Amino acid sequence: MAPPHATRAAAALLFGCALGALALPAQGRAYALRLTVEGARPKFSLKDTVRLTGRASWSGPRAKLRYLWSSEARPPLPAGADPSAATLVFPREQLVPGASYRLRLDVIAEFNNPDGEPPEQTAQATSEVFFQINTPPRGGGCTLQAKPVGDGQAAVRVEAPGWTDEEQIQYRYVLLRNAAVALMQNWSLRGALVEVVPARPGDRLQAKCQVRDKLGDGAEALSRELARPE
Repeated sequence: MAPPHATRAAAALLFGCALGALALPAQGRAYALRLTVEGARPKFSLKDTVRLTGRASWSGPRAKLRYLWSSEARPPLPAGADPSAATLVFPREQLVPGASYRLRLDVIAEFNNPDGEPPEQTAQATSEVFFQINTPPRGGGCTLQAKPVGDGQAAVRVEAPGWTDEEQIQYRYVLLRNAAVALMQNWSLRGALVEVVPARPGDRLQAKCQVRDKLGDGAEALSRELARPE
């Protein structure tokens, strides 16, 4: 019996590393089309370029393979992408923070089977890819308090309140003294910092609070500017 005109494979889903396979019995011969999607993972940073590549393996007579990417839900495919290419690229500037992507890749093998009716036959394998784009920490601020210490110093308290994220947040604190920049504390888990810094009467002080999550996506905020009392 000749194989059907078109056959589709069900795909196994593994966070974008999906596999589709099918067998076409024809006059004692078995044809097989297998498909994997490489390059996906459950979550991408906003600094990443997402690059997904379909790898099709065909066992059978000489065949022409056609690829077709599509989006199963919003957001759509990236602007300028070629949905018929084996590799689909999402430039980092087109990634939507917090978005969930659901993509589908169909691969069609077009081949000639002299025993078939008609002899021009097709076989199809399908894989689906699911991934998310990270959301950086959000909703927080930066505060600065200062008290004079002697003639040339000030005790300052810098705090980065209100930041939220699905992952653990790291903090980095920078002090601006008369617009000169000095690092107070590199990345740590401390949500507040108390330190004695150089500050003469009349100096203007401002803090910058920088935050980031486990994937390295971050944000920052400035405190209000203070003047050390005379």
